[in-house]
Parts: sequence; structure tokens; C-alpha cells
Amino acid sequence: MAIVRTTSSIHTFVGLSTDTKTTADVPAGSRFWETDTGIWFLFNGTAWTAEIASVQGVVASDAVADGNPVAIGGVVDDTSPAAAAEGDARAIRVSPEGDLLLGGNAEVSLLGSAARTATVSAGDQTNLNARGVIITLDVSAISATPSITLAVEHKDSVAGKYEKLLDGAAVTAVGTHTYIVYPGADTTAREDVVEVSGWPIGRTWRITVTHADSDSITYSVAASYVR
Repeated sequence: MAIVRTTSSIHTFVGLSTDTKTTADVPAGSRFWETDTGIWFLFNGTAWTAEIASVQGVVASDAVADGNPVAIGGVVDDTSPAAAAEGDARAIRVSPEGDLLLGGNAEVSLLGSAARTATVSAGDQTNLNARGVIITLDVSAISATPSITLAVEHKDSVAGKYEKLLDGAAVTAVGTHTYIVYPGADTTAREDVVEVSGWPIGRTWRITVTHADSDSITYSVAASYVR
């Protein structure tokens, strides 16, 4: 993609993260918008530094280096770099003019698809602004007679203990199963929704998939926050 200079004094550049950010004849205070990452960079007269990350997508590693601020508003995909360790998020984005925009519902992968034979818990998830979550368990293959149950657990931030908000029924066959945790939700299972809990999701939570035996079962778990 060709870099476009949009103004004539304090320059504003638009390009890709893979484009070289020129420093020749660039006035201090000029800005560069990476269209593929949503990150604004500011030129200080010597070098370009990230201002704030648009977190619509994976947060770029250079957006969190050297204490640069990152916009917070939802959850971090588990493929994100160092931003995840700082609790940064991707539920908001930054416009080309540098304005913060509230995003919609954020999505996150909790467990990638893999054959498993033992109980597993996903890492702690940090909910910043959602009231609930929709979780999808997708079972794609089984061997012999496996049986698993999915639980959604709230974490006590003081004691570090987990308490169940939802404890699903046993899953023994290939198929897709949806679980909802949302305050005041109708708890009647219908369509592809197999379990519903009328509680809010809370700040820190996780899912645990409990295996009743060691028979292999292949599945993935994903979540979608609901504001």
C-alpha cells in the first residue's frame, strides 16, 4: 500500500504497519495511521512512537512497549502479545482522526480445538464492561465413550477461589453446544442453547471442562461478551 500524506504542515500519514515510516523532512508533531493495526504513531522530531492502540483486532507489540498507553475496553485475544499481560483490551477502537470509539461485543478463544483426555481450565478472563457472555463448545470428534461437562466459574479476587455460575450437563457426542450467562436471562434451554444462567459474569472468570474418563474427545471453546 502506498503511503498517503494528507496535510502540508504538520503531516498526517496513512499506511500499513509494514510500510517504512519516513523521518526525512517530517516536522515534529506529525502523525502516522496504520490502517491494518489501527495504531496512531507520533513523530517527536527524531523517532515515531505509538500513541494509543486501536484494539479492534490483536494489539500490536510496539503499542505496549516503553509504557505507551493502550486503550482498554473489553478482552484480549489469547494470541495477543505482551498487552495481554497488562490486561489491555480490544473492545474499543480509534478513528482515523484519533477519537476513541466504543466497540461492540468482543469475542475470545478460550480453548483451541484439540483432542483431550483430562480435565482442563482455560486461563482467567478479564471482563471490563460486559454484563454476560455466550460460550460455545464445539465437539468435532470422539473416541470410545467420553463424557465432559463445561462449567463457567467466577473468581474471588481476594481468596483466589472459583465458584460456579453455570454447570452444564454431560456432553458425550459430536455437536455444538451453547451456554449463556447473563443477568435476568430466561433460563429455559431452547434451540441450540443447552444451558442458561441468569447471573452476571463478573470481573474475572474462566471455564473448566471436566472429563469423566480418559477417553479422547476433540473440542474447542469460544466466548462472546454481551454488553
